[in-house]
Amino acid sequence: MINSSEIMSFLLGPLVIWLPLVFSLMIISILIIKRIFNNFKIVKLLKLNSLTPKKLVVVTFIFIFLFNSLLTGLQYYVWHSSAFSKFFLPPFQPLSYFTGYAYHHFWLASILSLVVALAFFGILQLIRKYKQDTISSDEIFLAALACLLVSWPRAIILIPLFFLATLLNGVIIFLFFKNKQINIFWPIIISAVITLFFGQYLLYVLGLGVLIV
Repeated sequence: MINSSEIMSFLLGPLVIWLPLVFSLMIISILIIKRIFNNFKIVKLLKLNSLTPKKLVVVTFIFIFLFNSLLTGLQYYVWHSSAFSKFFLPPFQPLSYFTGYAYHHFWLASILSLVVALAFFGILQLIRKYKQDTISSDEIFLAALACLLVSWPRAIILIPLFFLATLLNGVIIFLFFKNKQINIFWPIIISAVITLFFGQYLLYVLGLGVLIV
């Protein structure tokens, strides 16, 4: 029979470590399945077609809020359960001490991810404003979604990777298919996957490890 200590050990270990990555890969997988198998019955049966990038942004917001709330609650539990760290909590310390700790360790990265996502969204909106046939509205939300999925500070690696992937994609399409129309779906997806798995390494290589909060 599973006891409470085993549950907490799981929550504080594998779940906290792997859940964000699993969620991000699940969202990316849904986007890829929709793209490749859009007309298949299974896609229509599961109603994956209804999951637009805009809706997935909302789903991701909810996940981030719930996950950060879980981390905050677990941190409070850990401190409260320890004979030493309970002195970091009221009545020994003001509640602001704990909330400040939780904000810096659990919420700040998400807020910065949102700022980068909004900036990326704005840049692509400007591009679309002056050249509407280049980027669709769904693709702009997809780009913002990618920033939220990879999180801060990997989001700042995602953006240059995306522009590089878009440039290479445009060159390949033009050279081999003589098509000047640029589609940014695959550059976003490829950039997001690379950033998820190698973003941390690239941050240190580029000397940006200090941005990790």
